Amino acid sequence: MAMELAPLAEVSLVRYDDRSGKAYRLNDVVVKEAVVSLFLDGERVATFVSTPGMLEEQALGFLFSEGIIRGLGDVKGLRVEGHHVHVDLDEEAKFRAKLRGREVIVSSACGGYMRGFKVSLVDELALKPVASKLSVKASAIIEAAGRLNEHCKVYRSTGGTHAAALFNVKAEPLVVVEDVSRHNAFDKAVGTALIKGLGLDGVFAACTGRLSLELVLKAVRCGLPIVSSISAPTDLGVEVAKRFNLTLIGFVRGGRFNVYSHPWRIVVQREPSMHA
Repeated sequence: MAMELAPLAEVSLVRYDDRSGKAYRLNDVVVKEAVVSLFLDGERVATFVSTPGMLEEQALGFLFSEGIIRGLGDVKGLRVEGHHVHVDLDEEAKFRAKLRGREVIVSSACGGYMRGFKVSLVDELALKPVASKLSVKASAIIEAAGRLNEHCKVYRSTGGTHAAALFNVKAEPLVVVEDVSRHNAFDKAVGTALIKGLGLDGVFAACTGRLSLELVLKAVRCGLPIVSSISAPTDLGVEVAKRFNLTLIGFVRGGRFNVYSHPWRIVVQREPSMHA
C-alpha cells in the first residue's frame, strides 16, 4: 500500500561531526526527482517535478482534483511513455480543460501554479460546498497521523518526501502515497482512490504538508469532507474551507490537533471550551 523504496538514488557524501571534529566519507540515499509532463489530447497542459512512479494515478488525481474530469468515465485513453503521460478526454472534459487556462507548472517546492492562488471566476462557478455528512472520532484523527508516519518508508530513508493518505472512520489506511511534492502526493492518493473505486465522501485525508489554498481547493473539488495535517494551514486555506463546508485540521501532534473549520464532523467526549 505504501510506496516502495524504488524511487531512491545512492549518493556519496562527506559528513562532518562537530562533536568529534572529524569528517568522513560515506554512501547514503536521496529521493529521486523527475520532470513529468501531462498531455491532454496531444497538448501539454502540466509539468510536474515528481517522484517517479504512479504516474497514471498522479495524472488521474490531478485531473480530478483540478475539476477537469468528474470520474474515470471522462477518460477515453491513458498511456505512459517514459515521463510523459498522455490522456484522451471526452468532449465535456476537453471543454473544462480549456476553461482552466494556461499550462500549469508544479514544482517539488510546492508553489509553482502559473494560475496563481486566487479563486478565479471559473472556480467560483464550479466549486460546490462539500456535501458529505461524515463524522469521525477525534481519536481516529490522532491515530491516522501516527499510522501515516509508520508508512512513510521513503521519508525515513531520505527525509525528502511528503505523504498523503486516505483513511476510513476506523483510522484504517486505504491509500498511502509519498512524493517530493505535497501536491503530487495528494493527487496520487486521489488517483489511486479513483482506480480502486473508493468513495471520497466516506473517507478523510491525512497529510504532512501545509494546508494552503491550492490544496484546500483540490480537496473541495474532490468532495473530501475532512483534511488533516501535522503541519499548519494558511489563512486563505482556512477561509475557503469555512466557505465550502470542509473540515480543516492542523498540527496533529502529541495527541492534540486544531480544528479550523466545521468542527461538527469531529466527535469528542465533551464539548470544547475556551479554556485549556
